[in-house]
Amino acid sequence: MAQIKLRCTDSISQLLRQAADLPNTNQDLQDALRLALHDQTVQWGVLKQACAAIRQHQPDGKQAGPWLHRACQGAALDLQAPVRREKSPELVQRLAKLQRDLDQQRYDRMVLDVTEEERKAQAASEGGLNTYKEQMSFGLHVIVMMGTFYALGHVAALGLSSKPAHHAVGGLAGMTCAMLLETTLLIIRTNFPYELRSQRKQRQPVAASPEEPKKER
Repeated sequence: MAQIKLRCTDSISQLLRQAADLPNTNQDLQDALRLALHDQTVQWGVLKQACAAIRQHQPDGKQAGPWLHRACQGAALDLQAPVRREKSPELVQRLAKLQRDLDQQRYDRMVLDVTEEERKAQAASEGGLNTYKEQMSFGLHVIVMMGTFYALGHVAALGLSSKPAHHAVGGLAGMTCAMLLETTLLIIRTNFPYELRSQRKQRQPVAASPEEPKKER
């Protein structure tokens, strides 16, 4: 863990020189003190050791100082910029994809009114049941068709056999035919070209509006 560093002031520089000139200071501390004087920044631990070394050589004992709180008055912290972490390639690609998706969503919201007709045409060209109204109508149509074919199969089985089991089989056969018919119609509707459907809608005659009665003069 990196230690706190202080920028050297005049009082700190004087304290460091005084500690470096002591005769019994160990070599490691002297090297650290000279490096601090050269860089004009000192680590908190080195400054603390320098103060302790000077107090040990004072004739009055440890009560004579110097003290850290006095030596550090007016000193500023030497803050280093944090090391920038490199992003992994996978994270960079994911962030780029998220940014593209966000830009596309913003663009879609901007041109929502302009591209409404294009989106409707694309949805119609893709086929299928694109709206709740179409889905509900298709479901009701299937239910009615299956019920009708079940009744037809049941009635047809009544004329062919008197056994109730045969009547149920006839109804189920009618329901199966209804499902196959609805599936075939859905496939045809889905694969029917959008251009032909548009032309068919355009060819439908428009109901003529009743003529207004002429006003009598």
